[in-house]
Amino acid sequence: MEILGLISSIVLFAVISSKLDYEIIENGEKVDHIKSWIFRAVFGLSLYLTFTSSICIPVIVLISFLFSAVFRYYLNYLRSKKFDYISTSNFYDSIFIRIFGQSGGKAAYVFELSLSIISILLILF
Repeated sequence: MEILGLISSIVLFAVISSKLDYEIIENGEKVDHIKSWIFRAVFGLSLYLTFTSSICIPVIVLISFLFSAVFRYYLNYLRSKKFDYISTSNFYDSIFIRIFGQSGGKAAYVFELSLSIISILLILF
C-alpha cells in the first residue's frame, strides 16, 4: 500500500509542477531548470522518505521517471503541444534531441517507460 501512496503523491506533484511551469512560460518568463530540478529532487526524496524508511534504488528510479513522463505529458497538454514535444531549454531533453533528433520526445518516453518496467520487475523479484 505504501507504494500506491507514493506513486499517487508523485503523480500529483508532477501535475502541480507542470502547472507551475506552464504559468511561468505563459507569463513570458524563463523556467530556471536547475533550481526547479533541485527543488523537485529534494521534494520527491522527501515524499519517498515519508512513505518508506529504507532506500530502494529501483523505487527511486521508478518514481523519478514516472515524475518526468507525467510532468512532460501534462505540461505539453496545457501548452497545446504534441504529447512528445521537448526542447533544448533543459539538459535532460537536449540529450534526447541530440541523439534522436525529432524523435527525441518519443525516445524519452520509451527510455522512461523501459527503466520504469525494469524497476518494477526488480521491486517484484
